[in-house]
Amino acid sequence: MAGKEALLFFSLLALVAADMHNPCPDATCPGCPKFIEGGEPVILFRDGVSVIDGDHNQLHKMEKAEFYIDDIDEYMDGDYVSLTANVTGTNITQHYDQDEGKLVLMGVDYASKYDQVIATIAFKSTAPTPSSESRLIAFSIFDGDFWSLEYVIRVRVVFVNNHPPSIDVVANNETYMEHGGPINVFSSVTISDDDHPDQFLMEEAMIWVVGTFPGSCFGEQLIHVDLGSYSDDVTLVSDNPAGMIHLKGNASIDVYQHIFQTATFNSTGPEPPRGSVTIKVKINDGKFTGEANATLRIETFNDSPPRIEGIPLSEPVFIPDKGPVLVTDLVDLEDCDDNSVHMWTKVEANISIRTSDFVDEFLEVNTGSFIDSIAKSNESFQQRVILIPSDGRPYAPIEDFEGVLRTLTYDNRNENISCPVRRIIKLKAWDGKFMKEKDVPVVIEPNNQFRPVLSITRTGHSFKEDGPAISLLSSARVSDRDMICNTLVMQGAQVNVTAPDGARDRILFDLTGTGVTVASNTTNANATATIELTGNVDARVYANVLKSIRYRNSKDEPTLGQRHVWISVFDGKFYSDPLEITVKLDTRNDQPPVLNSPHTVYNFSENDPPVLFDGIYLTDADSDEEDQKANIVEVCILDQLNGLDERLSLETNDSVLPDGITPTVSPSSSSSCVKIAGKSTGDTLSKFNQVLRTLSYSNSNPEPEPGRRKILFKITSNALGNANEVTETIYVDVFGVNDSPTRLDVSAPVNYTERSPPIRLAPYAMPIDEDLQPVNVSIRNLEITVMGNETGAVIDCPGCQSCDNISGVNVSPQKIDVMPTTCSWSADEVAALARNVTFAIHRREPPKIADEVRVMFNLTDRDGLVGISYATVTVIHICDPGRLYLNATDMSTTAAAVFDEFSPTTWVNLVEGPVIIRNNDSEIFTEIEVIITNNFDQGNDELRVDGGGVTVVNIPMGIRITGMFAIVHAQNLTMNIQFRNTYECRIVDPRTVTIRLRDDCGAWTNIGTVAITLRRNNDPPIVFPRSGSRHSIRHTYVVEGVANTNPSSLHVFPYFEVDDCDGPIQGHLAQINVTIMDAPDSPHERIYFNETVLNMTGLHYKVVDVDEHVVRYVIYHPNGTAPIMYFVRLIRSLYYINEAECPFEVMRKIIVTVSDGEDTGEGLAIIYYQRNPVGPTLKWNESDHETWSAAFNLLDRPDFDVIPGDVHFMHKAQITITNPIESATNPGNFFDHVFIDEADEDSVTALGIQILQDRKGPQIVLEYNGPVSNVDAAQFESILRKVKFDSLDPHKNCDRRITVTVWDSPLKRMSNVITVQVVVGSGTEDSKCPITPTTESPTTPEMATEPATTPETTSASPTTPETTSASPTTPETTSASPTTPETTSASPTTPEVTTEILTTTAGPTSPELTTEAPTNGSATVIDVTAPDTTDMTSCGSVSPLTTQAEVNTLAAGSCEVVDGDLVISCDLSAEDCFGNFVLTGLTNIQIITGALIIDNNRLSYLTGLENVKSFRSLEIRDNTELMTTSHLRMNTTAEYLLKNVESVTVVNQQRLEDVDGLKGIMTVTGDVEINGLQDLDTAGLGSLKSIGGSFKLEAMPVTSLSSLSSLMTVGGSITILNIESLSSLEGLGAVTSVGSIRIQNNNDLVNFDGGLGSLVNVTGTAAFNKEYSVVVYGNDLLENTSGFPLSLTAITGPAQVRKVIISANPLLCDPSQIVTKSFWTGIGGFPSIGGNNQNC
Repeated sequence: MAGKEALLFFSLLALVAADMHNPCPDATCPGCPKFIEGGEPVILFRDGVSVIDGDHNQLHKMEKAEFYIDDIDEYMDGDYVSLTANVTGTNITQHYDQDEGKLVLMGVDYASKYDQVIATIAFKSTAPTPSSESRLIAFSIFDGDFWSLEYVIRVRVVFVNNHPPSIDVVANNETYMEHGGPINVFSSVTISDDDHPDQFLMEEAMIWVVGTFPGSCFGEQLIHVDLGSYSDDVTLVSDNPAGMIHLKGNASIDVYQHIFQTATFNSTGPEPPRGSVTIKVKINDGKFTGEANATLRIETFNDSPPRIEGIPLSEPVFIPDKGPVLVTDLVDLEDCDDNSVHMWTKVEANISIRTSDFVDEFLEVNTGSFIDSIAKSNESFQQRVILIPSDGRPYAPIEDFEGVLRTLTYDNRNENISCPVRRIIKLKAWDGKFMKEKDVPVVIEPNNQFRPVLSITRTGHSFKEDGPAISLLSSARVSDRDMICNTLVMQGAQVNVTAPDGARDRILFDLTGTGVTVASNTTNANATATIELTGNVDARVYANVLKSIRYRNSKDEPTLGQRHVWISVFDGKFYSDPLEITVKLDTRNDQPPVLNSPHTVYNFSENDPPVLFDGIYLTDADSDEEDQKANIVEVCILDQLNGLDERLSLETNDSVLPDGITPTVSPSSSSSCVKIAGKSTGDTLSKFNQVLRTLSYSNSNPEPEPGRRKILFKITSNALGNANEVTETIYVDVFGVNDSPTRLDVSAPVNYTERSPPIRLAPYAMPIDEDLQPVNVSIRNLEITVMGNETGAVIDCPGCQSCDNISGVNVSPQKIDVMPTTCSWSADEVAALARNVTFAIHRREPPKIADEVRVMFNLTDRDGLVGISYATVTVIHICDPGRLYLNATDMSTTAAAVFDEFSPTTWVNLVEGPVIIRNNDSEIFTEIEVIITNNFDQGNDELRVDGGGVTVVNIPMGIRITGMFAIVHAQNLTMNIQFRNTYECRIVDPRTVTIRLRDDCGAWTNIGTVAITLRRNNDPPIVFPRSGSRHSIRHTYVVEGVANTNPSSLHVFPYFEVDDCDGPIQGHLAQINVTIMDAPDSPHERIYFNETVLNMTGLHYKVVDVDEHVVRYVIYHPNGTAPIMYFVRLIRSLYYINEAECPFEVMRKIIVTVSDGEDTGEGLAIIYYQRNPVGPTLKWNESDHETWSAAFNLLDRPDFDVIPGDVHFMHKAQITITNPIESATNPGNFFDHVFIDEADEDSVTALGIQILQDRKGPQIVLEYNGPVSNVDAAQFESILRKVKFDSLDPHKNCDRRITVTVWDSPLKRMSNVITVQVVVGSGTEDSKCPITPTTESPTTPEMATEPATTPETTSASPTTPETTSASPTTPETTSASPTTPETTSASPTTPEVTTEILTTTAGPTSPELTTEAPTNGSATVIDVTAPDTTDMTSCGSVSPLTTQAEVNTLAAGSCEVVDGDLVISCDLSAEDCFGNFVLTGLTNIQIITGALIIDNNRLSYLTGLENVKSFRSLEIRDNTELMTTSHLRMNTTAEYLLKNVESVTVVNQQRLEDVDGLKGIMTVTGDVEINGLQDLDTAGLGSLKSIGGSFKLEAMPVTSLSSLSSLMTVGGSITILNIESLSSLEGLGAVTSVGSIRIQNNNDLVNFDGGLGSLVNVTGTAAFNKEYSVVVYGNDLLENTSGFPLSLTAITGPAQVRKVIISANPLLCDPSQIVTKSFWTGIGGFPSIGGNNQNC
């Protein structure tokens, strides 16, 4: 037994399949094969199998294999299942047993053949509605001795919703009788759907009455259904009073069919719709809609009387002067009965009251355009009008009766109407059964023809200042010839009075008990007050009121002049003629004159001119100028400290003195006075003021005594009796001035000649005192100093040491300091000493002494005052030329140098060794001149200075160097002067160079001469791979991802050039090698040679295999050499081709090595491999804006981001103000600009980035053209953040719109365009603001900087390796230049996807199944307008795509528009060269009118959907491998895909990292569900503002909702479920309206702070106003409900609340912030509140 077991073990058969799994726990097995209902058979082992036998591996033969469907009995009901295999080319046969569901493979064949057959086994079910259960298929294989282990694979059955539901209704035969109560709508309802009944339920239905029924007669046409026991399955979303039922809920056909059967119709108005109404029904299964109509018959009766409406609230008024008045012009005649059957028979109007005026009263109508329908009855007369149908007809339309009745007029021709009277005109209407009456009143006004009259006996009065009020109209009488009903009545009066003293001019009334009131009291700009009286009273009462009018002025000093009073009365139509009364004001002298002065204290300083007391004057409070008088004004100085030196003065000439005024000036040693006297009777103050304006104070003392002087004014006025004297005081402060210091006058000019003996510095020194006082000040110190850094200048004081009165002296070459022994050293003594000071220059140059030397004399007196003066010495120079020696050893003036031809970068020093310069009078040289005197090679010979701090200027045949060269005497020159020749083929003739220097006094040295010998070498050829540049040329080879079946080619060296002038044979080359380095795809990648060029040039090439990954081509000529141009033309025609199906994505280098027979030169082309190119993206929140107040960094905001595509390096950025403010006076100059600060420019240019535009203008372009891999996206972003915006014209209150775009490198692909909005100024926009120009998106820059064609011969690019272009007839013939990958045309304009927001009132405007977004009072319906598809090819309706064959069929039609849904399901995908599963063949699709549904188990990316621009909704569900949706928006430039969609569903994702394709969506009219996404920030919902349906977030590893900060309204519920790491609701702070709130099982949520804080509407839209609920359940860490936005106590009625659940929150203490106990009873009982913390 032991041996047999060992044999069994070693012979054990193993079968390995790529898709083998243990049975999945449910039918959603992500890796299992999926069979699509009605589709093609599904291969079980899509990745093949390998049968392995431990005995013989693949060489051993198998005999049998069995595959059977496990538990097939469970699936047999109507299920026709088959397993098939392809046994072609093998010895294997197959047999399938339908009853057992078993497939047997039989036949002896190799294991590899069994591999081949098993890999073809396919499953299929042909049942019309197959079972929804997954099928388990077990299998094993037999090798003749042993059976393998049994394996099991699961096949998932996927059902497709392919058919719309069908609904058939039969209307109820019963007739709806007016006021008869509800009747059933349908006698029968039948709903069917050909799709699988277990998989697809009905989701939504509607029933409504078609049409509108305006007016009060029809009322509401109501539809009602009974949900009964199905209320948990189906919800009544909207019970619309306009006649609509809207049902929602996933339920079976039977449920909806039962609910439809309960539908009833009823009409609530007095008159239902006449004849019949149409009832429309719709039902939707989630994808398709079915609909039907039913018609109900309605019977009506004549049961409503006529109605007379529209009589105005204000009664018609008849005024005799204005003729007839319209009485019933606004009348409305109505009858709720059917007017087509029940018309009216008669309408009558008559005056109901007979009076004395009856014969003068008339009623009249005008039948006009209704004459064929309405006639006046013979019974009509002047006070009565009867309207009847014309031509004897029994009835006429109500509208015609109404038209005639609206012309009814009333007239009264009595000329003596004396009293107001009211008439009643009675209207009657008959409809043949009922009669209706209505009274219309008319008011008749009496005649008013004459003005009232107001009369008095006295019109002039006077008022004494401070006196009592005076009566103005004590004799007033009022009369009027018009007597109304024997009574004279006035309605008002008006009083106007001039009031220069405002309210102090008062008009007093006594209105007590009169019935008269003051209606208004106003004063206009001309100081005229107007008083309006009102009240309908007897004229005699008005006369008494006017008699009570009195005038009084309460001002202390009233304004002089008369007051005028105008009075008139009003009888309701006319004012009486105004009656004018005058009041004269008398004043009295009761105020003394006083002094006014603008200053209390005046200042006087030593040596000042007299101080004028400007601004003083006398005033008198009396208003009458005759009372403003004085007799005497006397002014005296009381504190006179300087005797007669200080005095008061007046101007006394005749031009100043007025008549009658006598001035007197009385100077004294103790008190100086002036007196101004007038006449004994007094003089006016203006005369005194005229003299006082000349009053002044002066002090002539040279050293006045400081202190305050008191100036006393005494004013006498004899007219005031005892109060005849007033005294006033002002002051003068006197200030002395300190002495100026004593200084020496040493200004006499002095000259000193270089190398002379000392001279006297100040031979004429004299003391000066600025005070003009005698020079008797004692001097404390004398200091003499040489100014500047003149170390060669020396001063001396020969006699200082021998002076007896000098205690100390300090003498140095540049400073002398002398101090006296006592304080009696006079200024004269100091001057005498200064005259002996000497000056000399004791050193020889260099360096040079200045042209002028200043010496400072400081003289300090006893008070410490310093007097400073300067002596100036003019230095006369003696200038000597210097001597130049180029060789320090032999002191020679000549030198020699050798220049060898190595490379253009080689420089040679002209002088080797030290250079000696001698000069006697200067160490400073300002200029060096270097000149090539013979054989000058202009443009190639170059001279330079190797050393800094100098300026080099080119001059003919040389250079001039300027600067300050401090050369120490007889020392080396500190810089090297160098020479080179840059020409590749140099002129070798010798050069002679001369050098000389000039010093700072203008003297040139001798000339030094340098002889240069040039020696030639053979240089290697110079290769230019780019146009005019030795830099390498760069290409990008794009790999499309799927097998490269049509390889592209690259034009490698289109601008190739060679420069070689010194080879063995002039102008010839020997050989060129072209080598592909690092060629991993060899032999599939190669160089293509143009046979035409080879034949034309006679060149040959051969392939040399260097190694496995290096390919070399040797190009040569049989003769040994050939002209350079032959080689150039051939290299320019080369193309690179790679024919590998999946090329390796690594960089290639193509090296061109050029040989002239001795030396070689190289050129380089670099090829970058790139797959599925993705350009850069700019991220910016465009809903926010920036506000300008000063220059600011435009893009320096957290939400700005430069996101690279598949290339991380950037080429260019463009920032443009699209609506800049331009100067009106200087067009082309703009006030707005974007720029980079000068301080930041160096950091930008240091990276190789050029700022191409002006530094300040409306546009800035930043461009980098250096090596490819230098400036990455992060560096480019940091530079863009430095761009600033500023405006010099902020009064233009316009928003500026600024666009930003970037391009990557080296592909130069353009990003999307973002717009930054900047608010400039405040308020409304200026009418002159510029309109934003409609500009195209920036075009993609050219990939190559060189021209598209070259001067030399080029050939067409090959499409296949065998393709060659036609041979030219001459070498000069050029063929078309091929398009290279560097040249890219502008991207096509993407069609706009527009959205329109329509605001409607409640109720649907169309029978579409729409969900209304919430607003306050109305719903917002989002119309997702499809793009224009006029010129696009339609694909029609597309079935779900499950295989590549279906995709290929669709792609073959090149269609662009899918009508309906596009479903990507099953395992549909293709593997690209990089191991990713992608879509192929769908790139033509641009528009999807229905939903885009991704339900696929293999896709990694949505590559292939880049051109999709529009779809209505998006479903991404059950995708186990999908990682991103970013390809949905790759082809857009300035805008994201859509602004609005109907719904978004993202559920059951395992690897999805973002929903980037949704970026930019602002409105979703339906539901949004996000389940299982890894990061909410990448959900693409940053712009989402409104959700019409519900919003659900579930099971995501997020901690914050901050990325939802734009969301404002949710029509349905907000559900936040099972997000365990969520700690905050922050991000929902902008939401103002929701339908319901559900916060459940969020284990880290502590409170609601930061979220839903803006919520003001808690009932959502009308569709949700009976669904409002709050659920806070199972949140483990929730401690309190602080921050919950709105307590339920704010809800006005319990009908709005369905349920409240606050439960299973173990830490929650107090839920009262959500709901209080006082509210519990309002919702029909206690809400569910439990399971919370009860121990708080």
